[in-house]
Amino acid sequence: MALASAMAGVDAQSLRVDLKQRGHEVNEDMYGIFFEEINHAGDGGLYAEMVQNRGFEEHVLPRGMVYRDGKIYAPNLPSYATHEKADWSDKWDMEAKKMLGWRVEAEGCRVAHEVSEPEYPLHKNTPNAMKLEIDGAGKVTLANSGYWGMAVKEGEKYDLRFYLNAPGYKGTLTVEIYDVEKGKTVGSETLHPVSLEHWTELTATLQAASDARHCELRIVFGASGRSVVWVDYVSLFPQNTFKGRKNGLRKDVAEMLAGLQPQFMRWPGGCIVEGATLDNRVRWKETLGDPMTRRGEWSLWGYRSTYGFGYHEFLQFCEDLGMDGMFVANAALGCSFRNGDYTDDPAELERYLQDIRDAIDYAIGDPSENEWARRRAEAGHAEPFPLKYVEIGNENFGPVYVRHFNYMYGKLKKEYPQIVFINTMGGNDDEMKDVVKTDMVDPHWYVNPDFFFGANDLFDKRQRKDFTVYVGEYACNAEVGSGNMLAALSEAAFMLGMERNGDMVQMASYAPLLVNVNQPNWACNQIWLDSYRTMGRASYYVQKMMAENRPDYNVQVNLTQTEPEKKSFQEGTVGVGTWNTQAEFRNIRLTAGGSTREVSIQDLQGRRGT
Repeated sequence: MALASAMAGVDAQSLRVDLKQRGHEVNEDMYGIFFEEINHAGDGGLYAEMVQNRGFEEHVLPRGMVYRDGKIYAPNLPSYATHEKADWSDKWDMEAKKMLGWRVEAEGCRVAHEVSEPEYPLHKNTPNAMKLEIDGAGKVTLANSGYWGMAVKEGEKYDLRFYLNAPGYKGTLTVEIYDVEKGKTVGSETLHPVSLEHWTELTATLQAASDARHCELRIVFGASGRSVVWVDYVSLFPQNTFKGRKNGLRKDVAEMLAGLQPQFMRWPGGCIVEGATLDNRVRWKETLGDPMTRRGEWSLWGYRSTYGFGYHEFLQFCEDLGMDGMFVANAALGCSFRNGDYTDDPAELERYLQDIRDAIDYAIGDPSENEWARRRAEAGHAEPFPLKYVEIGNENFGPVYVRHFNYMYGKLKKEYPQIVFINTMGGNDDEMKDVVKTDMVDPHWYVNPDFFFGANDLFDKRQRKDFTVYVGEYACNAEVGSGNMLAALSEAAFMLGMERNGDMVQMASYAPLLVNVNQPNWACNQIWLDSYRTMGRASYYVQKMMAENRPDYNVQVNLTQTEPEKKSFQEGTVGVGTWNTQAEFRNIRLTAGGSTREVSIQDLQGRRGT
């Protein structure tokens, strides 16, 4: 089959497609999504929790770090990447973090407030709480503004859960959703607890009377004397989550992800897998169970993760969207761009290996034979989850990583032959010379448009090995601001090159996936959101288009073209315009005969010239 085109002044082109010459197949699992807790992608994004700093733990130091002079400091340990001490640190505003998201007001009485540790905490994993010391008869309001405003929809219901410990409290207790923009309450309920002598769980369902974009949750104490009130774990969830799941996902964001038709999902990261220090890494076991009991951890992207969107929720989401799961495990290494600390102790290395075994067993093990599979069943999911891939490490490299990877892969592949194990290096000969065996490698590219346009044939030139490639992170994020059409087109060109080399490149996922526009950590992201809106930028629609139109296999294509005939134009017109919008044009320059002059729109109107 041949197609040809030729116009005056345009080069002649001939595109010949030979349907009989069947090329490489394109993996049906080619396109997926990569989630990392960055840009408030989870807390304040995909995860539907509406209260920020719900456990009053935002100020808790990252494990293994110390605080002094407004900064946190990592242990002074050698980095696996440089073998020198990194001395990593970060700024830390202790008081601002304590009150993040919260405000206390008093009318007709006095109130002193602080976030501190009560003598008897609600739970060992949530040791801090808000202490209110109320003096007098009046009204005290504890308000949370959520993630830069809470959005509610008319008629929808929101489940509130919180805990109080207020021995001797005498007064009323009201909870409400308050529309800050319009200055009115859009949903409220008065509670009548029998006793608050000990930690008491209180719940309410608030129904929104109208749409509102910028609300806050208010707990209002109608005090009648002196009392001390402790408040902890305040949670507000829409009932209308994705698939209606408790502790679930924001429906509109999840639906945007579903629109990409992803065939797999990578979780939990990213750099947070390694942690700013090894102690700061994600511990998947701490993300299970009642969200109130989940410890959470500060993320190296500058805020605390509640672990609300945990391992079980990730696996459940994979099942809900019909995609395979990819768990990213720590390889006993901290992030090389931060502290980079590591362990080579054999007993410790075995402990990290066992943690990976337990994660696999939780997802696919038999509950009658395995403790962690039994815990999955107890959480309400007796059948296995669709876990297919395990990546050992994230963006790790060098001799220490190779040593750890060889040890872990050698044992895990024998025990779990059905799992595809992924190495984090790029796959080049120099990098892979000491890797004994791997199923797949994961190179990453964050580049400018010229690189991606030029890299369309990158994989054409790569020598085939006994492993395949998963491009786990890639984006055009240089020289394009926060992203534009040029960036998206260059990504499409790169993706076509990956498809053409389907025998080698088996999977790919754009990164980062999500950003709450109120606190970005990264310039270019696929989906933008705030509390009431989501928007896919051009790169989102490129990913969607490629997933929706993924070919089964390649065919032979030849393009030929001739140089265009050069013509000189002695007379013509210049015009500028817009379609269905308004614009202002300025700094227009005309160049002719080697000279240039600046003109205005008025100069151009009605004029013709050479």
